[in-house]
Amino acid sequence: MTKNGIVFDVVQEERRAFADRLRQALTIAGYGDLGPAAVARLYNHHCPAKVSHHAVLKWLKGESMPVQHRLICLADWLQCDSQWLRYGTGTSASEALPRSAKEDSLLLRDLSKLGDDAKQLIAVLVSAMLSRTEH
Repeated sequence: MTKNGIVFDVVQEERRAFADRLRQALTIAGYGDLGPAAVARLYNHHCPAKVSHHAVLKWLKGESMPVQHRLICLADWLQCDSQWLRYGTGTSASEALPRSAKEDSLLLRDLSKLGDDAKQLIAVLVSAMLSRTEH
């Protein structure tokens, strides 16, 4: 294999590994079921350097990686270490979240899958439970 072919393979592997870590961070943060357009909207809400859904799609498919300032903002939004997100070193996304935050994100993910009637019932239940603890 040529020198350029090896470099290309390394770059492709880095992009694929980044995409895997990004999907992991999105899942842990409770956004694992969202498509690229929704992820781009949320990213743009949290970060000043805007991105398109096409850019997010390329990140998720391992076709490209964000530039450094976008990567730092992405890691901040997802509450993970930017070194881990970019290179796979440092504190992983699952290690960065406290146990209760992990459980909360999984609960929110599951709640988002419920229908409107079930969500309304849970909202009434939570409201009743909160009113009992306030007394």
